[in-house]
Amino acid sequence: MRKAVNRIIMCLGCVCIIIAATLFVYNKHLSEKNYTNAHNIYKKAEALIPPVYISSTSGDLSIYGYLVRATVSSAHLQCVVAKDHDLPYYHKKMIALPDYLKGDLQKVSIGETIILHKVNGKKVTYKVTDSGRIPYKNLTPVGLTIYCQTNGYCYFISSKRI
Repeated sequence: MRKAVNRIIMCLGCVCIIIAATLFVYNKHLSEKNYTNAHNIYKKAEALIPPVYISSTSGDLSIYGYLVRATVSSAHLQCVVAKDHDLPYYHKKMIALPDYLKGDLQKVSIGETIILHKVNGKKVTYKVTDSGRIPYKNLTPVGLTIYCQTNGYCYFISSKRI
């Protein structure tokens, strides 16, 4: 009887391990799919946004059903800023990134140049002045602030307009 109970417990343990591994692989696949989708939207937006400022243009650019407001580009980070929360979006005068872009955000270094290219063609250049990890409640916008929030903490970069 005892051996049967031990076998059942071991079998349940193995099933739990298989389920956990499957969920991990699915999460990784979903993250890679979202990253690829966001990068494709970035490429399409860069091609459609006018290279020079057009004062009469306002609003958003619709790409694959997403309303794009601007693109953000640097040596390590390329993304769009949209209204949809599946993509980076404006939140409290800052740009909030989804988790799948956190790795790219962490590669951005102090002194690096970031270009914010708005849908109307206007380009604004920033230089990264600070980066790090702090509690989300302590995050305040300074210049252009881009962050990725996880479990009450966020990784952020702050930059100054040049």
